[in-house]
Amino acid sequence: LAGVGRLAAGIAHEVGNPLSALLGFVQLLRTGRIPEDKQTEVLERLESELERIRGIIGGLLTYARPARPTLTAVDVRRVVEPTVALVHADKSFRAVAIETDFQDGLPLVLCDEGGLRQVLVNLCLNAAEACQNQEGSRVVVSAHKQSGRVVVAVDDSGPGISPDVINTLFEPFVTTKEVGKGTGLGLSVCQGIVQSWDASLTVGASTLGGARFEVNMALAVSESA
Repeated sequence: LAGVGRLAAGIAHEVGNPLSALLGFVQLLRTGRIPEDKQTEVLERLESELERIRGIIGGLLTYARPARPTLTAVDVRRVVEPTVALVHADKSFRAVAIETDFQDGLPLVLCDEGGLRQVLVNLCLNAAEACQNQEGSRVVVSAHKQSGRVVVAVDDSGPGISPDVINTLFEPFVTTKEVGKGTGLGLSVCQGIVQSWDASLTVGASTLGGARFEVNMALAVSESA
């Protein structure tokens, strides 16, 4: 019940803000006092707020009804390298260095390749944003074998996760970002994706000084087979 209460409060907050803006814009338009040359700008703001609400609802639907995964044997390195190259072009990495570190001879893992790519993009962009584009900041994406499984980790040199939110970080609408910078749905969706492979997504402290997110995945072929 506590979780449902937090979810309801999150929905009310995230949808309530753009709704208030929409109401204000509609009232302005109704008065007829907006100069004609400003009306297009107001309509664009209306559209932007509606798109924001649609994004929130879409994220909730993805969280509640994740797509059925297609599990295959995946070479982690072949997913990580192009994903890192993709996110490196994002403006969040303007002053942030991103590196990779792979253990030699990694076995194939059992997961959904598209889902793994989606999770990694989210984790990498979050890590870069945590670094706040400060010169000398680093994000390291690594993959290594551990206890008969493969762990893909994303470390950053940002400020880390506050103890106040670390236990609820994967719940919908929990976010460490500034108001208006994120809905808090990304990590909850990522966790749902990962859990559908019988894998796990966890968070802890990084040796770089910031946060460390780990995706722990089963091997495609059992070592005893």
